[in-house]
Amino acid sequence: MGQRITISESEKNRIKGLYEQAKKPFQIIPKGEKIPTIQIKCGGDLCDLTMMKKNEKGASFFGKHRGTEQFYEILFECKSDIVEYITVKFNQPQFDKHKVSPQAQQLLRKAAGCDSYVSNQDTSSDMV
Repeated sequence: MGQRITISESEKNRIKGLYEQAKKPFQIIPKGEKIPTIQIKCGGDLCDLTMMKKNEKGASFFGKHRGTEQFYEILFECKSDIVEYITVKFNQPQFDKHKVSPQAQQLLRKAAGCDSYVSNQDTSSDMV
């Protein structure tokens, strides 16, 4: 028939914690600095972006579809007009790529500080 095993109390608590963690639905939790709301259209959806985390190529923006409470993430690279859009459906992250309008790209570039390095350079020096 079946075998019987004995486990310690600490092992039982560890297994219980893993089970509880696995039961929780997968969700995107925004981690970044709050920014003034940026409203863009991405992939046919109206998006309200409220948080941003800068990286070496651009920024990650976090927001919600207008009228919902579920967060998603938009990965934006300064040199591209295509963004990667991460949403959660059926407890699984899904990755889609969408083209954004030139106006939306301009708003995202400004918020991410894509041009700030170039515009902050001092050209008056005599380094030639």
